[in-house]
Amino acid sequence: MLEWYVEYRKYRDLIFKRISNIELKELATISLKDGNKEIGTAFNSVVESINFIKKHSTDEVISCIFENKKKSVKSLIENWDKFVKYKNLTLFFINQNSLTEKKWIIKPYIHNKITEKSALKTGIISMSSTVDYS
Repeated sequence: MLEWYVEYRKYRDLIFKRISNIELKELATISLKDGNKEIGTAFNSVVESINFIKKHSTDEVISCIFENKKKSVKSLIENWDKFVKYKNLTLFFINQNSLTEKKWIIKPYIHNKITEKSALKTGIISMSSTVDYS
């Protein structure tokens, strides 16, 4: 999954060419020409990612990658409040074998500002269903 993320970031950078270096080990560290860095890593569960995120500043650019599973979506909804304070956090839910879309992406900080709390569960389930579940 982490290799998928690196290829996705390279593809997204084809026009702007802002990436200066990518280091891929346990996590992907993407260095940008403006001196900023992005980190991305894959997790087996949404809950597992919470401890990783807590170790970082709310200003750091972080991407977490998960398989698009129903239990991951449920866990995201249950732990929503733990993600929304990180303004540069992006969550990727992927299924490379999906017959429809391969990914859906959410930025909890932004999504939390534009959606009503009562519609959160329905909205997340709707977005996740655009990709076949693993």
